[in-house]
Amino acid sequence: MTKKILISLAIIGVVAAITVGLTTAYFSDTETSTGNTFTAGAIDLEVDNHCWYNGYECINDQWVGDGSLNGTLCSCTWDLKDLDGELFFDFEDLKPGDWGEDTVSLHVHDNDAWGCVAFDNLVDYENGCTEPEEDDGDQTCENPGAGEGELSDELYFVFWADMCNENAEPGDNKYQDGCESILMSGSAGEILGGRTYTLAAPEKINIFTGITSDPLVGGENYYIGKAWCYGSMPEPQADGSVLCNGALVSNLSQTDSLTGDITFYIEQARNNSSFSCEKVELDMVDIGEQTSMSNHDAQGWFSDPGNGVYGGRDGGDIAMIGGDDDDNGYCDGDEDFATFELDAGTSIAKKLIIRHLDGSADDTFKVYVNGDLVGTYTGGQYTGEQWVTTSFNVNFTGNKEIKLIIAGDYPWTSCETYGQGAINWAKITN
Repeated sequence: MTKKILISLAIIGVVAAITVGLTTAYFSDTETSTGNTFTAGAIDLEVDNHCWYNGYECINDQWVGDGSLNGTLCSCTWDLKDLDGELFFDFEDLKPGDWGEDTVSLHVHDNDAWGCVAFDNLVDYENGCTEPEEDDGDQTCENPGAGEGELSDELYFVFWADMCNENAEPGDNKYQDGCESILMSGSAGEILGGRTYTLAAPEKINIFTGITSDPLVGGENYYIGKAWCYGSMPEPQADGSVLCNGALVSNLSQTDSLTGDITFYIEQARNNSSFSCEKVELDMVDIGEQTSMSNHDAQGWFSDPGNGVYGGRDGGDIAMIGGDDDDNGYCDGDEDFATFELDAGTSIAKKLIIRHLDGSADDTFKVYVNGDLVGTYTGGQYTGEQWVTTSFNVNFTGNKEIKLIIAGDYPWTSCETYGQGAINWAKITN
């Protein structure tokens, strides 16, 4: 929209009035500023990655190196882009002593930003036991599934800010002792599960520059080096190699698998002195507890009938998304959803976290915030009945309606008796 703003109108010539008949003239001058415009700025984060595995380099979707992996497919190297299903780690058939390295590049477009990286939904799967696992005393063999594996204890990680430019190149995937700092190191279970780390924030040290309250500069590249080992390892070597020792890996983690999400988040730095990566609970609803549900305008929930196991009810009150809400003896098609409200106030809610049961029914459900789909949980990931905590990325302030809809096979055969889609609680964090 074009707006004209009159910025000056000065009468500069009223010294004398000259009258000729009935005509009066005034000296004057007009200055006009034409086409004043406000254009909103933009902020965008793009990520690239370059990876190695047991000495092979992933180039053009193929492993390159001397040995049997040469020419086989890989997918962990990509150019600068918005992430859409890319995986930093996607490795199968691991053996003790296997190792890998990656260099991830973060590029903030246009405007300076604060930034965080979050590791969420880390799940350790026990996929059944081999004889060596049983011989080593694996206690989860009789109850395999999510949360029962041991691989997170055996995978060791090191992360560092790969920014040294003293006789080195930033992003060269080589740890320079004395010039670069280790950001975090330890087993996956220790440093990755549910942890959020600050890249740059007010009153916090920028991990790349070492300067407090120093934002990520728009247009600059920032590099993080990361190395992993199925076993134990010291700091990465100056030549980029990893000394991985798998001798102490037990048989307990055989056939286990580990999954998780990695999220990079940025927010404008200007006029944003209250930004923080630390997770603060903004609001929470205790599903099944009547006062909490009433305070959060919870609607459409099927109350706990008091029978059934429900995985032990997670030690608290529960209610179901779907069920025979109107007591007509059927789970009708319009009884497959339930709602509640959560209030972020003036803060920005970035995570919606839901505690729910993955049980005997198809407990797949979709999550909506004020009518917008923010994510789907796919049921059937566990053996038996397992309570699960799942995080969904959101971005809102103020009070919002959260709607959960059963997206699996609804109704299941015992829906009228037990309902479908048990929930314990839900909360939002910054």
